[in-house]
Amino acid sequence: MKRALISFALFFVVQIFAAITGGIYAYASGFETNSDAFIMAMGIALLIGNLVLIGGYISFFYGKKDAERHDFRNFRLKPIFYATLALLLLALGETLGLAPLGLDDPNTERFFTIMLASPLCLLNICVAGPVAEELVFRYGLLGGFLERGTKPWIAVLASAFCFAVIHGNELQTPPAFISGVLLGVIYVRTRSLVPCIIAHVTNNVLALSTMLRPDWENALTAQPTVLLIGEGLLLAAAAFFLTFRIRKYANRNN
Repeated sequence: MKRALISFALFFVVQIFAAITGGIYAYASGFETNSDAFIMAMGIALLIGNLVLIGGYISFFYGKKDAERHDFRNFRLKPIFYATLALLLLALGETLGLAPLGLDDPNTERFFTIMLASPLCLLNICVAGPVAEELVFRYGLLGGFLERGTKPWIAVLASAFCFAVIHGNELQTPPAFISGVLLGVIYVRTRSLVPCIIAHVTNNVLALSTMLRPDWENALTAQPTVLLIGEGLLLAAAAFFLTFRIRKYANRNN
C-alpha cells in the first residue's frame, strides 16, 4: 500500500508542478492562462516532471527482480503484439461505441492540437507521459495492491479508477477507465511494464496522428447509433479476448 500511495502522490505532484509552472510563465509573460503559450509551458513542465518521476522511480523502487522482469531484452514479441493490438482495438471501439454519447471535449482537443507544434510536448505525450503513467498506475498502484494480496480484479478496477480520475475531465473518464482496466489485465498476466508501455506509446502516437486527419474519425462515426454501439462492443470484446491470449507470468516461469 505504501508504494501505491507514494506512486499516486508523486504523479499528482507532477501535475500540480506543471500547472503552477505554466501559470507562472503565463503571468510573467503577460499571457492569459488559456493561451497557447500557457499550454506550451505546461506541456514542457509536464515533460520535465515526468522525466524526474521516471528517474526517481527507477532509482528508489526498482530492485534486481523488477529490472529483469521489465527488461525489454528479456521479453518476447508475441505478448507485446497482443497487448498493442488489444489497446488499439479498444481505442477504436471506444471511439465508435461512445460516439453517440457526445464525449468529445473541444478544450482537450485544442490542448493537444497546440502541443503538436512543440517537439518537447510531443515527446511528453508520446513517450515520457505513457512511461510515467505505466510506472505509477500499473507498477505502483496495481503492483502495490497485488503485493499486499489484493484480489487481482479488485486491484485492476482500483488502479483503473485512479487512472481515470487523474485525467481530471469527466468526458475522458469513461474511456480512460476502460483502457485502464485493459492495461491492468495485461500487467496482471505479464507482471511486466514492457507490453503496457509499448501499447500505451503506440496508442498515443496513433491518437495524435488521427488528430491531423479529423475527417477519418468523422467518417467512422457517421453511422447509425445501433451500428456504432454494436461495433464498439465487438471491438472491445476482441481487445479483451486478445489480452487473455497472453500467457500468465506464473505459467511462463514454471
